[in-house]
Amino acid sequence: MKIIFYSIIIITCIFFQACNPVSKKMDVNSSSTPNLIISSQDRFLQMHQDTLFFHATKFSGTIFNTYPNGDTSMIGHYLNGLEEGAFKKWYPNHQLLEWRIFHLGKKVSKHLGFWEDGKPRFEFYFTQGEHDGEANEWYANGQAYKAFHYSMGFENGSQKMWWDNGVIRANYVVKQGKRYGLIGLKLCMTPKDSLDNTIK
Repeated sequence: MKIIFYSIIIITCIFFQACNPVSKKMDVNSSSTPNLIISSQDRFLQMHQDTLFFHATKFSGTIFNTYPNGDTSMIGHYLNGLEEGAFKKWYPNHQLLEWRIFHLGKKVSKHLGFWEDGKPRFEFYFTQGEHDGEANEWYANGQAYKAFHYSMGFENGSQKMWWDNGVIRANYVVKQGKRYGLIGLKLCMTPKDSLDNTIK
């Protein structure tokens, strides 16, 4: 019986010794990404090219911004200086303005934008920072502005554009890099913050 008892004790000790290094390693990894929450206006935050630094160290944590009344206007997350996870912006009336997703500093997944009254403004899909899939935009009056399709940053398939009164502006198809149909390249009017301007 004593032999069995001591054998159990030895096996138990070996088990815990084997597990401890893993636990310590996990602790080190988690501590390397502290959950810091800092105002985007903090003077020690600095952007160098596409990397955010805090006190000369690649920033990991959450940044935020507020309106003069203290309401949150923006919140975003970083890991090792690069955007990681959800970035959200709000209008002063608390309506969501934008919802974007990042991984390793690149846009991924579904991105949404809204007008101040809550109507949809844009809906994009990204893969590794490139438009990939549908890209839809709307005017403030609710009229569709664009219904484009992309394949890793390149137009592919059906592409349509409208004026704010609903009249078709462009209607063409892209196959193997060539456009067929009504191109409508002359941009006589461009909605603010569209794919033609700053929303990308």
